[in-house]
Amino acid sequence: MIKQLSPLAIVVGLLASQALAACLALALVICMFMTHGNRALTAFFEHGPSIALTLALGLLTTGFGGYVSMMTPKKSLINAIGVGVVTFALNVWIFVLIGHGYAVDHRWLLWLNALLTVPAAALGGYLFWRFDTALPRPRG
Repeated sequence: MIKQLSPLAIVVGLLASQALAACLALALVICMFMTHGNRALTAFFEHGPSIALTLALGLLTTGFGGYVSMMTPKKSLINAIGVGVVTFALNVWIFVLIGHGYAVDHRWLLWLNALLTVPAAALGGYLFWRFDTALPRPRG
């Protein structure tokens, strides 16, 4: 399994995930400014449902990164899982950089992130494996 680990696949999946996340975040910020005006970001980070939406979008983009990581020559689920692990590590790092007050108020976000990020990436990799006809299928 370790022989199938490809740092290139992990980086490509991570970059694809972050590019999609940036596009979705930009669209979300534009929508928030259209609905809330100048208080958009304050309104966004004060409401739990808005923060939960960012978690859902983050998991979606992480799954996309896991899917893309399987498109490289070394098609192994370990690469998709690697995308999830690196994404989670970056999320924790960013969470710590944001500041202590935000982290204390939204600790549930970090716990959900811990529980769901790696499985989301693995699910993206599995979906590629499931629907790619060139990969061998298990018998049974």
